[in-house]
Amino acid sequence: DCVIVQSEDGTLVCHKSATEDVKRLIQRVLEDEQAADERAANAQA
Repeated sequence: DCVIVQSEDGTLVCHKSATEDVKRLIQRVLEDEQAADERAANAQA
């Protein structure tokens, strides 16, 4: 079984046993993007 994650940046395919690791990774990436967006918004203010 595979898990497929698609985003603007590409597609990630991993084995289902790695799902928890991938979830953590995605969560971290999303948090990083959010933080970067907030920094950009603050810089423009």
